[in-house]
Formats: sequence, structure tokens, C-alpha cells
Amino acid sequence: MINFEEKIQLQFLVNGEILLDEERAKLLLLIKKLGSILSAAKSLSIPYTRAWEHIMKMERIAGTRILEVKRGGKGGGGAKLTSEGLKLLNMYLRSYKNVFNRDLGIPEKLEFEKVTHIYAGSDDILLKHIFNILRKKGYKLESYIIGSIKGLASILLDEAELAGIHLLDPDTGRYNTSYIKRYSAGVDLILIRGYKRLQGFVTREKFEYTDIIDGLLNGKLRFVNRNPGSGTRILVDHIFNQILKDRGIEAKPENIIIGYRESVNTHLEVASTVAEGKADVGICIAPCAEYFNLNFIPVKWENFDFIIRSEDLEKPIIRKFIEVLKSEEVKNYVSSLSGYELHEDTGNVIKI
Repeated sequence: MINFEEKIQLQFLVNGEILLDEERAKLLLLIKKLGSILSAAKSLSIPYTRAWEHIMKMERIAGTRILEVKRGGKGGGGAKLTSEGLKLLNMYLRSYKNVFNRDLGIPEKLEFEKVTHIYAGSDDILLKHIFNILRKKGYKLESYIIGSIKGLASILLDEAELAGIHLLDPDTGRYNTSYIKRYSAGVDLILIRGYKRLQGFVTREKFEYTDIIDGLLNGKLRFVNRNPGSGTRILVDHIFNQILKDRGIEAKPENIIIGYRESVNTHLEVASTVAEGKADVGICIAPCAEYFNLNFIPVKWENFDFIIRSEDLEKPIIRKFIEVLKSEEVKNYVSSLSGYELHEDTGNVIKI
């Protein structure tokens, strides 16, 4: 006889998609209790990245904000449920008790403190090398690849000490500063100047830029996208929205381009998906294209910068990070990387 376990779950569905289940409800309940996405994720023993994915999916399906940043100065930041988030959670808790005749249980042991230094933000090959240098010097950053927007949010929530971002403002063509000014009201943030890197289309076959665009728009080529909230996704959306506008096509990219709704979380995953033939085209950085021996068609140089809260500037790990960023070791490594360049002011501290 096979040993098995029966499990019945309560789910709230919207058009067949799961809006709330037990794990998501517990996540919201713990965020309400602890005021922290990171602490809630650790209390549930789920990755921080998964907690953010849950939140993004819930907000997309619900069509409304579920979480908001609790503004404040030092030690005053945090996450709180919006009024809509609270209503949704309370509806689930009532339904759960009616169905199972008990309250939704949460772990008895709750994680309130950050036990390590946290990086949250965008994926980058050079940054991984910098972290390896820091590790050899005795400094360790726990790294969460959650995209630029969520990385910035993690700094505002005071859950991360360092975030890497590359956010294009389509209106100005500039990177990062307008997003920081737009979202940082009540929190003093500092930008650490990073470096430039080149994003481009990757394909297995050799194509010209116009061939790629035509192939994607006429359905002959399949695309693999990056995750919503990432700097690359913002760039991708801007590129294709502009192309459609220039060609007089009144439609959204996701309604024309095959695979546009399918996304992965890193540059390496984009290149791997194309190399394996699961997609024909993606956008990623040059070293990932080289690793999989893919054709690389340059699209745009971008600024990859770093954000910290002003009160964290004098922390030893941040000072050491800036020192390594300016070091000859990093300069030498950049000279060996395709599609990377340092700025004249790389490592400089810029108050926003």
C-alpha cells in the first residue's frame, strides 16, 4: 500500500489564476505582523525572491496595490498592507476559518532581525566578481536577484543595504536618477556610480537588427523576455513600444510578439533559452552571448549604478564595496569583459 498524504487547500481564483492560497495568505499575514517582506519570507522559510514574486503576481491579478512602503528615516522604513491588501487578507482568513474551522496557522518562531548583509537588485556578471573579491576579504553579502525596481523598493523598505539598478527613463533617456527621485520621498538615498554595460539582441543565427524586428513582428521569430520590474524589461518595453509607434501599429508588444509574456530572471537564462532553441531572440549582456556562442547585436549602452540609504554609507561593508569598485583589480577585470566600461567617476558617491 502506498503511503500518501491528503491535502485540501483554499484558493481564491481570478480568471483561473491563483490570487491567494495558504502560502500567499501567510506571507501577507506575516508582513502585517512584522512590517518586513524579508522577515516574513525568512519566517516562512521561503526565498526572498519568491516572496516578491508572490506579491507581484497578486498585484497583477488583483489589479491593485497590495503593499506599500512605510516611509520613515533611520529604522523607520518597512512594508505595510494597503487597505485593499488588508481587505483581501481578512476575506481569506474568514473563509479559511469557515472551511476548516480553525485559524490559518503561522510559524511560532518569527525572524525579526537581518542576520547578514543584503544585496537586492539586478543581475550582473561584473557584480558577482566584485562580491567574490569582497568574500575573499572577509565581507559577505547575501544576494537576491529580484530586479531593479524591487531592489530599489528593498532599500526604501530598509531590508537591503545595497541595490544594483539600471532603470531607463523613456521620457529623458537617462538612467536611474529620475526613479530614485520619484520613489524616495522621506528617505535619504545615495547613488554610488557604477559602470556602463552593453545590452543587445541574442540569436542562434546571424541576423541584422531590422531582420530581428521584422521577424518578431510578423511571428516568424519567438522572443524570450525578462521579468517585470527588471531594468532590462523596462528597456525591452521601451524599445518595442517605440518601434510599434514609429510603424504606426496600434497594439501592445505582448499582443503581437510571440513569447513576449514568457520571462526569465537573469541574463544567463535568456542566453540559455535561446541557445537551447526554446526561443529565437532575447536581450541580454554581451558576456552571456559569448558564453553560449550566440550572435550578439548591440542595442544600448546603459548605466548600472548602486543605491544605498545615506545612514549606511559609513558601514564597513559599504566602504569596502566602494574601495573594491575603484580598485585596479576591477579595472583589469573590466578590460577582459566584452560590453563593459568604467566611468571616469566610477565609485563616486552622489547625493540625490
